[in-house]
Amino acid sequence: MLNVDQYARFTEAIKDKVQPDEYGRHTVLNIYCDNDYHESILKSLSHPVYKEKLRLRCYGVPNDETTAFIEIKKKFKGIVYKRRVELPYAYAWDYLCGIKSLDMSVQQAREIDYFKSRMGLKPYVFVGYDRVAMLGIEDPELRITFDTNIRYRFEDLDLRLGDCGRLLVEEKKGDYVMEIKRADSFPLWLTDILTREKIYSSAFSKVGNVFTQSFERRTNLCSQT
Repeated sequence: MLNVDQYARFTEAIKDKVQPDEYGRHTVLNIYCDNDYHESILKSLSHPVYKEKLRLRCYGVPNDETTAFIEIKKKFKGIVYKRRVELPYAYAWDYLCGIKSLDMSVQQAREIDYFKSRMGLKPYVFVGYDRVAMLGIEDPELRITFDTNIRYRFEDLDLRLGDCGRLLVEEKKGDYVMEIKRADSFPLWLTDILTREKIYSSAFSKVGNVFTQSFERRTNLCSQT
């Protein structure tokens, strides 16, 4: 987690080492799925060695034909793996709602459908954020993303309805969630900058924090009444 000053100093320090990826500055919209017992999110919050989530992702507010991705995001011992299929948004939404089927000749589709059916998953929460994505200039395997303005809603989940929502951390609107992605060790120049700026790794699940914050809000409202 970076505050505004850390973000400014860090991005200035790395500006000669990275460049914007094909998306650059953009908005990421997600619909995360769960069942009536919140099994997926509760398992994630328990920090198991292995966990998986089902989500629908778009870049920007979609129309019916916008490219969308349905994916299983798996995490095993800190390493993230993704299995996904690409569909027009309207078809992807209808699939999550149980109206359409996936092409079962595709291995990734079979995995997604099995997970969805086994867990009884359906659209649960919208999570959106504004992202700046960078790639290493000399090290293209290095990817650094900065997410801010994280917002969510539990109603009107169809992404065609817009990207508005309640801010996840309202009292810290300037905070950035930075994620550094690389298959092996970080380059020395990057570790030097992280050390100098006192930036340390910490666990942060967007959908996990959404669930926790919404639970705390409901609890506070009930106690007030």
